[in-house]
Amino acid sequence: MKTLIDLLEHHSKNTPKKNAIITYDDALTYQQLSEQSSKFQNSLNDFSKNSVVSLMFENSTNFVVSYIGILKAGLTAHVLSPNISRQNLLFQIKNSESQLLVTQNLDFSSLKNTDSFIKVKQFDDMLSKDDYTDPEILSNNFAHLLYTSGTTSEPKGVGITHSNIIFTLKNIISVLGYSSNDISLSPLPLSHSFGLGCLNTNLYTGGQLILLNNASNLDEILETIQKFSVSTLAAVPATLIKLLKSHKNKIQNELKDLRLLITNSTSVPPEIVSEYKTILKNGNLATYYGLTEASRSTFMIFENHLDNNTSVGKPAPNVEIKIKNKHNDIGEIWIKGSNVIKEYWNDSSDNENFMNDWIKTGDLGYFDKQGFLYLSGRLDNIVNIGGEKVFPEYVEKIIKQNSDIEEVVIIGQKHNVLGHSLKAFVKLNPQSTLKKSDILSFCIKNLEKHMVPLKIELVDNFPVTEYGKIKRFLLCSEALKK
Repeated sequence: MKTLIDLLEHHSKNTPKKNAIITYDDALTYQQLSEQSSKFQNSLNDFSKNSVVSLMFENSTNFVVSYIGILKAGLTAHVLSPNISRQNLLFQIKNSESQLLVTQNLDFSSLKNTDSFIKVKQFDDMLSKDDYTDPEILSNNFAHLLYTSGTTSEPKGVGITHSNIIFTLKNIISVLGYSSNDISLSPLPLSHSFGLGCLNTNLYTGGQLILLNNASNLDEILETIQKFSVSTLAAVPATLIKLLKSHKNKIQNELKDLRLLITNSTSVPPEIVSEYKTILKNGNLATYYGLTEASRSTFMIFENHLDNNTSVGKPAPNVEIKIKNKHNDIGEIWIKGSNVIKEYWNDSSDNENFMNDWIKTGDLGYFDKQGFLYLSGRLDNIVNIGGEKVFPEYVEKIIKQNSDIEEVVIIGQKHNVLGHSLKAFVKLNPQSTLKKSDILSFCIKNLEKHMVPLKIELVDNFPVTEYGKIKRFLLCSEALKK
């Protein structure tokens, strides 16, 4: 079995009546998913092999049918967020050289009268009754195409092959123990690598996956867990933090029987990790680290007897990680393995990040004596202040210890004497009356002198990507203008 399609067909024959995908208003058995995706495949017979077909859907059974249908046709599924900006949409359509955009009940008038001409079809028009032939799908053929979120620069296309997917899924299942018995819940967008990985894992194992559309609807998440006796929940750290703040008493009971609570490597405060380790009476809290270009490169299962709540774990099976160009044990993280892509899609400008099967991640980190990896920041975020290298992420972590502060971003700006200094963009909690002078006093008390921001700006919100990640480079640009 060399592709996800092989595994889906296996489940369709062996457990045809078992639900594969469940949503709030629909469900598909493995047999239905196989049949409907074949009908979708039929409508793509005129496309040449390896052509790109774009998808833009909310989480739904129709997305899954479309995604699998594209893979069955030997084409590449370009997955788009429904919340994508017009500028980003036009860029991705042009860069991917997509031949068709399939959606459902979404307005694409913004594509008219542009140089990014593309056919747009609704899902209901894609279910053909024509006969079809199954093309040969090679393991090194591209399966799907995602674009990086563009937090530091223009988005880059990341083409994931069938062999990349299978390698990563084998590691996920080996380390985290997914099986056909799991009933998994994901409120994550399928247009993001975390959410798409959850879908692929379920299709690999033959389990059941419940899709929700709103990770902010905490009551719906908890009700679904109880209704379906969910065994695994995937959630970003922000969701875990909100659950603790607003539903702490409720989740003590409703999460206690989860087998696994999986999050990703966006910073999870260690005290939050400790709380969930206590709540999960019969299961584990786990996280992973990896880029879209090198998915699930580490895994971390938080254990009660270990004091390493800030680690992202150890390298995944058959994945190598090394720390290069160290400064005080901290250096750039390089990754090598069959989960790593070879190059960016139609973009050679950043291909110097790939060297002899290694990818230079741009992330900074270090290993402890037990082999656990810790993240320290980004190489391109380091600020040199009078000869002292400062990691903005460290300063942000210290400042966020103030309970009046919801979020903070630290950037470097030019300084006539020191070369550079720090500026803090701070978003306060809604009820806070904190002043800039109070924040400065807190920084002076808790940070070394050269790490104290010389400028502080209070903001109502931060510029973010469609996935909610802060666009740090926009803040840097604004600071330079001022």
